[in-house]
Amino acid sequence: MSLLHEFESVTKPLRLEDLFPTPQPAELEIGCGDGGFLLEWATRHPEKNFLGVERLLGRIRKLDK
Repeated sequence: MSLLHEFESVTKPLRLEDLFPTPQPAELEIGCGDGGFLLEWATRHPEKNFLGVERLLGRIRKLDK
């Protein structure tokens, strides 16, 4: 399963329940770069959902490998 999700519209509301199978608190990182910090933080805190936003797709593609 890919960790990446490309959004079709920036004006369409984001529904976290569509992205995360388990309802729990969520944290947002804006400008997550290659996702390294976010992935490490998510590993340490499985009781939360994490969402990273990065406008430069080339940087975040590393996380999907």
